[in-house]
Amino acid sequence: TQTPWSGFGPDFRPDGLQGGALSRALDAYFGPRDAAEKVAVHRRELLQDLARAKKKLEKLAEHVAADRRALDRIPELRAEGEILKANLHEIKRGAKTVELSDWATGEAVRRTIALDPIKSPLENVQARFEEARRLERSAETARERAELAEAKLADYAAAEAATAEAADRDAVDALRAAYLKKGLIAPPPPLPKPPGAMRESKAEEARKCFRVFTSADGIDLMVGRTAADNDELTFKVANGDDFWFHVRDYPGSHVIVRSRPELPPETLLDAATLAVHFSRADFAGKRDVSWTRRKRVQKPRGAPPGQVSLSEHKTLHLRCDPDRLKRLMGGNRL
Repeated sequence: TQTPWSGFGPDFRPDGLQGGALSRALDAYFGPRDAAEKVAVHRRELLQDLARAKKKLEKLAEHVAADRRALDRIPELRAEGEILKANLHEIKRGAKTVELSDWATGEAVRRTIALDPIKSPLENVQARFEEARRLERSAETARERAELAEAKLADYAAAEAATAEAADRDAVDALRAAYLKKGLIAPPPPLPKPPGAMRESKAEEARKCFRVFTSADGIDLMVGRTAADNDELTFKVANGDDFWFHVRDYPGSHVIVRSRPELPPETLLDAATLAVHFSRADFAGKRDVSWTRRKRVQKPRGAPPGQVSLSEHKTLHLRCDPDRLKRLMGGNRL
């Protein structure tokens, strides 16, 4: 006959257990089940954190793939530029298209080429070559970003497999710590401070030479307030191995990200977005952002506040994203 305590074995009789023996028997039976359930919960939470971060990376990888596909347009842009240049006299100002002969194959082939009616014929020619040069400059950066995204996606696949096999709470906690250190997941949000402490913290932050924003990976992004503040942030606050960002060809804020072995792709884009936003550059379209280690940044003798020179740097061709900026501005800690 089955009884409520049949699962404990044929010899189990609760009425015969005295002096805490029943509690110990219950703990011995249910304890391992509770522990296994808790491990499953923590494992599931870590897998969810990995999935959220991986989804962001997959979206970035789509943009990177689009940038790489754009490189295929370089030969076409140059070909159209040459055809337009050779037939300037046939292009009417204000036209949206023009049909011209293409002798590239040795035979006359009529091609219809789209034009910007606002631009003059010569400006349409120049626009083709300028776009081709811009894409050529971005080729190396696009390749590096694609390789980085591919390697990172492989890291997520390995992390998900390792997490699924974690046998106990200590193993799950060790994996979480490793993923945080590697930048695969974002750290938990800080606990809210008491109202008085928050007012004091904001007052202290307001006196600093920089604003602080938080990247999608939970990493602080320091943004200089003024030209003089840029100098203080770059040469007094930042360390040599910190990452430094600034929009090219426009006055604007210096952006600093503290040193780490690898800069997560989302943090890279967030820092570059802030560099464009806190500058005189138009946020629409694409902008070039220079980035390097702080030790590659020098202050020329006699240079005005905020002006620097770079001994070495990379260029990020940024497609400005209003949604990304909105998220960053929402997390501003002035």
